[in-house]
Amino acid sequence: MSSRNTFRVLFFLNKSKINNDGAPIMLRITINGQQVALNVRRRIPVFDWDQKRGLPLVRDQFTHDIDLYLETFRNKAFQAFTDLSQEYDVVTAAMVRDYINGVNGHRSKTIMEIWGQHNEELKKNIDKTCSYTLWQKHQTAKNHFMSYLSDHYRVTDVPITQVNYEMIRAYKEYLIGEKDLSYNTTIKFLQFTKKITLRAIRAGWLKMDPFDGMSLTLKETDRPYLTEEELESIENKKFKVQRLELVKDLYLCACYTGLAHTDVNKLQKSEIEKSWKQNHHLFQAQQYDRFVSVVTPDSFTEQLLNFRP
Repeated sequence: MSSRNTFRVLFFLNKSKINNDGAPIMLRITINGQQVALNVRRRIPVFDWDQKRGLPLVRDQFTHDIDLYLETFRNKAFQAFTDLSQEYDVVTAAMVRDYINGVNGHRSKTIMEIWGQHNEELKKNIDKTCSYTLWQKHQTAKNHFMSYLSDHYRVTDVPITQVNYEMIRAYKEYLIGEKDLSYNTTIKFLQFTKKITLRAIRAGWLKMDPFDGMSLTLKETDRPYLTEEELESIENKKFKVQRLELVKDLYLCACYTGLAHTDVNKLQKSEIEKSWKQNHHLFQAQQYDRFVSVVTPDSFTEQLLNFRP
C-alpha cells in the first residue's frame, strides 16, 4: 500500500430524500481527497442522528441495531480498501465503492473460484491431455482445502489474496494431523494446491507466493516388489470364478509390462500384437505413446484378447 494513500469514511444523512421512515444514511469514502458516496440501505429519523459524530443517538433497540449495522459496514469498507491495496498500486474511492457493491471489476478472485475453473478445464481434456484419475485427484485436493477452511475458518472459500504462508503451513498440519494422511500424500495435495496459487500469481491475482520457503520434496520409499517365484505362484493360482481369473490376468499384465492401471484399463485388442517370437506380444499404451515387449504366460494374454473389444 502506498504511504501517500489517506483513507477516511464518514456516515451522513441525505436530507433531500426524507420520507416517513426518515432520511437515508450515506457513507462518504475519501481517498487522497477524492470522494464518492454510497447508500447503506438504511433510514433513520433526523432527531435520532448525531450529525457531529456521524452516528445514531442510541436511545432504543432500533437505534442500537442501526449503530451495529453501521459499524459492520465501516469494517467492510476498511477491509475492501485493504484487499484492494494488496492487489493494486493505486486505489480510488470508486474502486472501494464498487468492491463493497460486488462489482466484478474490482472483486477479488477466490481460491475456490480459481480451483473450480482449473478443474473444469481438466475435465474437458480427459483422454486428451490428462486422465480421469488426474482430474479426480485435483477434485479431492480441492475438497480437502474446502474442508480445512470450513473446520478452521468457518467458511468454504476465501479471496485468493488471503492465502498466505501461515494458511498453507496450517493446512499441511491439518492434512497430517487431522486427516491422518501420510507425509508423501500430504505433499502431493500441497503440490496440487501450489498449481492453483501459481496460476493466480501469473494472472496477477496474487502477489506473494504462499509456498515460498516451503519444501515440497517427497520422501523416498522402499517399494515392495514381487519375486519371480511369487509371480509364478500368482500365475499358477486357479480361480473358479471367471471374474477373479480376469482380475488376476489384468494384474499380471501390469506386472509384466509396467503399464499403469489406467493404461491397462484402456488397453484395446488392436494394441496387442503377436511378435515374431513365440509367446511374445507387443503392447501399446495410448496415454504415454510407447511400446513394451513382454514374455507372456501361457494364458493371460489370450484371456485379455478374448475380453478386450
